[in-house]
Amino acid sequence: MTKPTPAHPNKRKPFFTFIRRILRAIKPKCRLTDLTQGQGTPGIFLSNHSAATGPLMVELNLPYAHHPWGAYQMNGSIRERFRYLYHIFFRQKKKMKKVPAFLLSCLSSCLSKGIYKGMGLISSYPDLRLLRTLEASIKCLDKNESIVIYPEDSSDGYKEQIERFHGGFCLLSSLYYARRGVDLPVYSMYYSERHHRMVISRPS
Repeated sequence: MTKPTPAHPNKRKPFFTFIRRILRAIKPKCRLTDLTQGQGTPGIFLSNHSAATGPLMVELNLPYAHHPWGAYQMNGSIRERFRYLYHIFFRQKKKMKKVPAFLLSCLSSCLSKGIYKGMGLISSYPDLRLLRTLEASIKCLDKNESIVIYPEDSSDGYKEQIERFHGGFCLLSSLYYARRGVDLPVYSMYYSERHHRMVISRPS
């Protein structure tokens, strides 16, 4: 049985589309269960982060046009990316030792700029600059492009069962309703690295 074609498919620029095809070829095949049956209208997708794996698998498998929220440092300079990757991502969140964290941070900070640009990453901030994030997200939603948010509080590392959430997605939903009079559908997603499976819920 052929899968339904989404009304707003996820299209990227040619170079990043090429990179995505390579990544799909080398990553374990992910089984996608889309309970919307390809009818997911533009809205907010909430997903677990699953360390570094979640965002990559969402990019490779989510069939709807979308832009993800991500740490603002990843849209910054190579120094900003290195400092975030080393001190926060690898050391604090992934609990890695200094030497492998340093080596991976060096490599990732050099390669990640083009990848995140290709994904259309929207910078997410922990302070009043979050207003920039909300404004950029509204522009995307107005173009029928969904927003993907990873709301889990990972300050103490990534957990199999999410314990705490950040509420930025609630602000986006409320602001869009106030501005456009549209109650955005919210889809929850879960990616299991162990089972190589992703599930997209019906909208709530």
